[in-house]
Amino acid sequence: MLLDAAAKIIEADGLANLTMQNLAKMAHTSIGSLYHFFSDRDAVLKALFERHEESIGDIVRTLEEVDDQLWLTLSPYELVDKLLLPFANYVWQHGDYLPVVQEVRQPHKNSEFILFMTKIVALRNPDLSPQDSQFLAIMVQNITAGTMQQAYLLEPNSVEATVNELHLVLGSYLAEKERG
Repeated sequence: MLLDAAAKIIEADGLANLTMQNLAKMAHTSIGSLYHFFSDRDAVLKALFERHEESIGDIVRTLEEVDDQLWLTLSPYELVDKLLLPFANYVWQHGDYLPVVQEVRQPHKNSEFILFMTKIVALRNPDLSPQDSQFLAIMVQNITAGTMQQAYLLEPNSVEATVNELHLVLGSYLAEKERG
């Protein structure tokens, strides 16, 4: 309930308005009760980030259930759709996601998404070394995350249009990489 209230504040009023006082008010609890669960605003943001990471992990685990052969048959653009749309839908449904990730800025090199994407890259490009597969996976993550972050910072209402453009950018990038 406290994290839901924090997410609502961020989504409706922006990250700057997430204060312990505003959170206590939104959650209909006392400030003392709030401090019982979170020592400060940063602890709230870290908990929100961890909740988002768990949800992203759930998406990855669902994608991991897809048969490896399907990943091999998809065009680079279909691959982007299969991989990107679940994450894009999550971002659309959780308006606090981008500001929280921007604020917390945790490294993602060993995130579930990077590990999964490395597996897909290696399946589709068996001649790549494990390091090159991981690098390509990290590049896909960086292109996606960086573009989404910039879209959020420059034009918060442009997430949907940005995802459509990312489809073209990532599809072209992967197609070029697969051509060698």
